[in-house]
Amino acid sequence: FYHNCFMNHYGVSLNFSYNSKQHNYYETRVPGRYFIEPWSTFISFSGFSDGRKPLRIYAEFSRTTQPENDHINNSLYYELNYRLGRKLQFNYSTNITKETNNRGYVDMTEDKEIIYFAQRNIKTIQNVIGSSYSLNNRAGFNLRMRHYWSCADNKNYYQLQGDGTLSDDNTYNQNKDENYNAFNIDLIFRWIFAPGSELSLAWKNSIYSNCNSVTTSYWDNLDKT
Repeated sequence: FYHNCFMNHYGVSLNFSYNSKQHNYYETRVPGRYFIEPWSTFISFSGFSDGRKPLRIYAEFSRTTQPENDHINNSLYYELNYRLGRKLQFNYSTNITKETNNRGYVDMTEDKEIIYFAQRNIKTIQNVIGSSYSLNNRAGFNLRMRHYWSCADNKNYYQLQGDGTLSDDNTYNQNKDENYNAFNIDLIFRWIFAPGSELSLAWKNSIYSNCNSVTTSYWDNLDKT
């Protein structure tokens, strides 16, 4: 379903899809081995405001469910763009994803005969702040700051079987929880000095952190990054 009002230049959309069982050959990390993904449903709703206005807003909510294993993935994304005159623009976006009862790869033995999966809750938040300034129609600056945080809290462990199913493993005792942060800053000057010829100068800075101690609060996590 899609609705667009051309007079006011805004729109909303609603999407729904159904996916049957699939053989996932990527999650196992071993050629020839696969994991059977249960059937799932996907629904999303999005809308955007008039792009001719100085302030433009876009928002989208989506939900994926796998009833067989109680897996639910909720995702919220929104973006704000603000034009200040004809040369300066600011933008901000946030993407928040929360998964419960996700099942995925965590480890394997050295001979790759035993592949371990985990049932886990995953939270991911990404914030991006940016701005751009145009000197003219051939040159300008772009500044982008991004913080990405993802944590996985494992609850139960399994062994992947030859037929793609999972069997409980109550003996696996490794800590495979994960708390990952990435903070990036990019400043780029772009100059098109001739048709088909471009010069880009970039300054980049980044910090990363990864540990197996999960922090549930976004602000506590950011304070430690």
